[in-house]
Amino acid sequence: MPICAQGWTELDQRGLTDGARVGDDMDGQVEGAPTHCSRCGAALCIRKQVINLALGNVEEHFCLICLAKDEQETPETLVSGMVGYIMGRDCFRKEWVRYKGIEDCPEPTTCIPQTCFNKSDE
Repeated sequence: MPICAQGWTELDQRGLTDGARVGDDMDGQVEGAPTHCSRCGAALCIRKQVINLALGNVEEHFCLICLAKDEQETPETLVSGMVGYIMGRDCFRKEWVRYKGIEDCPEPTTCIPQTCFNKSDE
C-alpha cells in the first residue's frame, strides 16, 4: 500500500516541488512530476500525479488503468482506497483539493469523476 510521503520527499530533495505549487505555466500540474503515463502515454491530471506520489512513484507515473492493473484492482477501487490516505497527509491533500469539484476534472468523459469527487471518501 502507500509509502508515507516518500515520493513527495524525493521530489522535494531534488528541488522540484518548490513548495508543491501548481503554476499557471504548467497547465495545472504538480511541479516536477511526470505529466504522462510512463507505460501508455495517457495524460495525468493533478489527482493522478498525487496518487502516484502517494504510492511512492517518483520517476515514473502511471494512469489509473495501468496502476489498477499493477494493483489488480479497478481504477474506482484504487482511487477510493487512496483518498483517505491522501486526505490524511497535508503534502498530498493540498494538491488534491486544488480540484474543487467534478467541473474541475480535465477528463470528465474518459475518467472516473464520480469516484474521484465522492465527498464521502474525503
